[in-house]
Amino acid sequence: MSEYQIYEFQSVDRPLTPEERQQIRQLSSRVDPTSHRAVFTYSYGDFRGDPLNALATYFDAMYYIANFGVQQLAFRFPKALLDTTAIAPYLFEGCIRLISKEEWYILELSYSTEEGFGWLEEQNTLPDLINLRQEILNQDYRGLYLAWLKLVTLKLEETYHDFELEDEDIEPPVPPGLQKLSTAQAAFVQTFEIDPALLTAAQQASDPLTASTSLNWQRAIAQLSPEQQHSFLVRLASGETNLTAKLQKVLRPLLEEQSTTIQEQPRRSVKTLLEMAAVEQEKAARLAKEKAKAERIKALQKLTPQASRLWQEVEEVMRDKKGHSYGKAVELLQDLRDLAVLQREEIAFEARLHKLSVAYPPTPALAKRLKQAKLL
Repeated sequence: MSEYQIYEFQSVDRPLTPEERQQIRQLSSRVDPTSHRAVFTYSYGDFRGDPLNALATYFDAMYYIANFGVQQLAFRFPKALLDTTAIAPYLFEGCIRLISKEEWYILELSYSTEEGFGWLEEQNTLPDLINLRQEILNQDYRGLYLAWLKLVTLKLEETYHDFELEDEDIEPPVPPGLQKLSTAQAAFVQTFEIDPALLTAAQQASDPLTASTSLNWQRAIAQLSPEQQHSFLVRLASGETNLTAKLQKVLRPLLEEQSTTIQEQPRRSVKTLLEMAAVEQEKAARLAKEKAKAERIKALQKLTPQASRLWQEVEEVMRDKKGHSYGKAVELLQDLRDLAVLQREEIAFEARLHKLSVAYPPTPALAKRLKQAKLL
């Protein structure tokens, strides 16, 4: 299988200038950047230069996937707006990194698996994930916790390499609100295939998310000096980028209740999470089995008025030796048998099938199918 790679870049805070778009075109003859987006695909060769440098120079977000098993998501943040102390517990050497580049921080999430991804087609994946950047700026760290949980998923599946996550390692702080993910966070779970049972286990230690009310923001704004309030209004009118994050950074210490504050509580080891996930997997399997059984009973009950017609179809196949219909006849007999079990009429079913077999002895091909289905 040949290699295939996709790089998606997106600008959020401002559009690309015509000069920047021309510079981006020089990175590849096949790229056609818009004012906010550029996509590079390679079936041979590689990105010209360092993708993270391109991100730091032109864009705010990047998503990369290669069919040989590499998946990467990276965001660019203004240094003045990122709380590096709060982010530090979620970092993991070689996989979840915070890189300093001049006036920017680059947050890179990178995963490598042994199995690979098979065939890839160009998709618009990044737009579904882009709001994770703003959420992190707003000190909502659920996305960062999910990024760490992806490492545990790889350990659970035993498909990881290039990093060592030990059973004794302790999880980072569990943010509130994991039970109700944002659209971007849910997209991250799906795109990076976080194990559902593991996520359920993680959610058990997450407090409910209590949003700061409009009234709280108003009270905090009222504590600003008139000069500060006037300054923010002037900057808003001039279209300053990331002004919401800048204002909230000033207001957050003044809030009576912070919606994204992580409460100190006992944190679990990787081993504990894996054990909890195993319990959740068993529970999910049991519930799925019970659901399938209920659906099967419901479907069989709908067949009750049609039982006579189904027997007639089976008899027609056996009488006329319709080889192309043997598979369908066996399926009908399985339904009739399950219906008989449900109605506690197994003896009547066996007697009728025996009568048909005597009247119209099955061909070797049909007999083989009936035995495989445990009908003979």
